[in-house]
Amino acid sequence: MKKLLCILLIACTLVPLLVACGGGGNTVVTTEPPKGDDPAVTTEPSTDTTEYVELPELPEGADYDSYEFLILVAGNYKVNDFEATEGSSDIITEAIFRRNAIMAEQMGVVIANKDVIAFNSSNGSGVGYKAMQQSYTTNSYDYDMCMIGTIDAGVIAYSGYAADLNALPYIDLERSWWDQRANDDLEIAGKMFYTTGDIGLCDNRVTHCLLFNKELIAEDPALISPYELVREGKWTYDALKTEVSKVSVDVNADDKMDYQDKYGLLTWNDSFTAAVAAAGNKFCTINDEGKIEITFYNDRLETLVDKHIGLICDSATAFNYQYNIGSENWDRYRHAMFRESRCLYYMQTLTAVSTFRDDDLDFGIIPYPKLDEEQESYNSLVSINHAHFVMVPTFIDDEDRTGAVIEMLAYQGKQILTPAYFEKTLVGREMRDEESEEMLYVIFDNRVYDVGLVYNVGNLKATLAACLTARQNVLSSQWNAYKKSAERSERKINEELAKISEQQ
Repeated sequence: MKKLLCILLIACTLVPLLVACGGGGNTVVTTEPPKGDDPAVTTEPSTDTTEYVELPELPEGADYDSYEFLILVAGNYKVNDFEATEGSSDIITEAIFRRNAIMAEQMGVVIANKDVIAFNSSNGSGVGYKAMQQSYTTNSYDYDMCMIGTIDAGVIAYSGYAADLNALPYIDLERSWWDQRANDDLEIAGKMFYTTGDIGLCDNRVTHCLLFNKELIAEDPALISPYELVREGKWTYDALKTEVSKVSVDVNADDKMDYQDKYGLLTWNDSFTAAVAAAGNKFCTINDEGKIEITFYNDRLETLVDKHIGLICDSATAFNYQYNIGSENWDRYRHAMFRESRCLYYMQTLTAVSTFRDDDLDFGIIPYPKLDEEQESYNSLVSINHAHFVMVPTFIDDEDRTGAVIEMLAYQGKQILTPAYFEKTLVGREMRDEESEEMLYVIFDNRVYDVGLVYNVGNLKATLAACLTARQNVLSSQWNAYKKSAERSERKINEELAKISEQQ
């Protein structure tokens, strides 16, 4: 929560940048703020009321003479955080335009982009991968920076087509405008080939969550609002199952349950990987040696699979729109089901919130449930299929310029872009209650990046898909079938990454 509150704090303090703040102290502009969990606020308490503003450390007087800084934007999810035209009425688009204008004014760079986003195009050999591969093999300087879909990003990294962001001058990933959770989850042996933060909004938008219909809860005294359950640490899979089982209506009385009827839960296949993260499990983690290690299969995962399959495969109370509706009708029918109060809970990402912004529907937002009450935190997965990550091609013609511009883009993203999304859009326009705002802090403060999913180690996701197909827990047999190939995949990726580390 503290990190998100800092967004608002800095937005306020930057306006009177050189003016004394309350208490008679002096505002000091510094490039060396205190490091730690919250580097953007203040020093240790003392009699001096000096307040610090965190600024990036950039080359003094940098002016790149109207250089066109070209960003490749490639992924599955149609969002481009660098393209904007003047005069837009959209708050986020206007913020992107302002950031680009500041980059031109303060650094003399023109932010340009090549948008090749396409659904299902980031699969390990997608358009982003091919573009960076071509730049590498031809030793050309096609792009200054890339925003790449997740699976492509992993293959690019162990293929050697991306630079180590930690080694680029002026980029300091410990700063508050870079996502420290990404640092913890994705850094391999001191190398960061891809990351995210305030430089873009895609990772925020594609974070998994649950929407729920407050009107249905208000109408039925048997239903419980989940807000207090979340606060008390009692929002678990068992609690969700109990609530979902209370809602099931054959609306048109045709003796069959389909998209025209009413359910306790509306879901999709991607909810399974989100549930794994929510339970505190990861497909892979980075071990103490800085290597990828499979941490997939254990008793806790078996329990989670039992509960998740029991929840989403109960066709009397749950509806999976990916299995029961043709893909051409997914958006039409699933949105209608939630909009028309024909589902109580809706497993989705935060992208869905804007869909219902202009509706009268009263809904709330909560994190995925914990596996049990003993679990410490509510964990929210950043969608493996839809996220974009910052990458830099191995070959660039000016490392100083590239690093400085990227750091400034991230810094200005914190000042302009993130507040436009969180404060002015998500909270200011799309939230319906203060409780949902509170839940957003819980969601954003406990996001998860799974390195096993980024590198698609051993295609372990297929073990979950097999459980969905069988509509029962077949995890143990699937793990035994995939284990050896997963371990070979783990070794190969680690070997390739070790070679790249030696070369760079």
